[in-house]
Amino acid sequence: MKNGTMGRRIAVAGGATLAVSGLAFAQTSSVQIYGRISAGITHKTHQTGAKTELSNYLLNGSYLGFRGGEDLGGGLRAIFRLETNIDTDTGEMGSRGKFWHRESTVGLASEAFTLTLGRQFHASTDRVTRSLDVFSVSGASLHVTPLALYGVNKFAGNDSRSDDVIKVRWDGPAGITAALSAAPNEGSGRSMAFDLAQITNTYTVALYGVTFKSPTLAATGLYPQHTVLGAGGQLRLGSSARLYLNAARATLDGSARGRPEQANTLITPGLRYDMAPFIFKFSYTLDSGKNINNVAGRDGKKKTAIAAVDYQLSRRTALSFSVFSNSFSDGYRLDPVNIAGLTRDPSRSSTSGYAIGVRHDF
Repeated sequence: MKNGTMGRRIAVAGGATLAVSGLAFAQTSSVQIYGRISAGITHKTHQTGAKTELSNYLLNGSYLGFRGGEDLGGGLRAIFRLETNIDTDTGEMGSRGKFWHRESTVGLASEAFTLTLGRQFHASTDRVTRSLDVFSVSGASLHVTPLALYGVNKFAGNDSRSDDVIKVRWDGPAGITAALSAAPNEGSGRSMAFDLAQITNTYTVALYGVTFKSPTLAATGLYPQHTVLGAGGQLRLGSSARLYLNAARATLDGSARGRPEQANTLITPGLRYDMAPFIFKFSYTLDSGKNINNVAGRDGKKKTAIAAVDYQLSRRTALSFSVFSNSFSDGYRLDPVNIAGLTRDPSRSSTSGYAIGVRHDF
């Protein structure tokens, strides 16, 4: 009888401990819904399709995301992130046949290291987005986000994100951060990337690189490659202005068709100026291409200029206006990727336009 009473007391105590433990775990886990909704009217010149349209605001795509984590103890957390595109004008979600097109990752994080697995940006694109582009590569159109600005997979429809990525990031002392990422040779081919940066309140300096291998073996017995190596940074000027710079060299192997290598040299300066409640941004990209589309002697230049102003109605909501221009010279006028992406009249050497929109972050 005594032992039975003691057993019941132990069972009750154990149940209470488990209940409290479960409550503790529940209190240290979290899920956050976040995203951006934007809409705008865009007018473009020299088009083969509609010249004026309602869509997501050109410089801020719309998306919905879920992120969260759980404290595992000892400074370790389990983390996850899911993001999908939203077309505000039609209500459609997802892209490229993928619902969680923007990101679908799970991983572990400590004070110094973060490991993520799944569909996501490579390390190199992280760095350009966070530090080297004044618009954070957030444009919803090729008109304002040149493909050559950062590493995209030429062998998978110029996809800016990669499937099956394993990425490790280290955040060290004095603002130093570094990351490595790699994806195995699955449907879109093998790829790997790195970035190294120092980030302070006054300046950022960074190096990055990415290589994509075609999933299809060439007649030479090799897998054609697309490689981008770049460097740049940003500099704070006083309390209101920031200067940006991104310089890169991209090469695209043409051996699969017995053609020469395409090479692009890019330089993108940018400026941000805050004058509350206004934010002004400007960038200019000069893309000098050689053997464009792997055609010998097809050389030319592409120039992209973007100027934008946001009027901040609140910390999360803004009215926006932007003007943009893309012009092509010599062999670059014949590039089918830009003709299709910009819906540019092939007989014209440029396209320009403006966009007016509203954005709300939540």
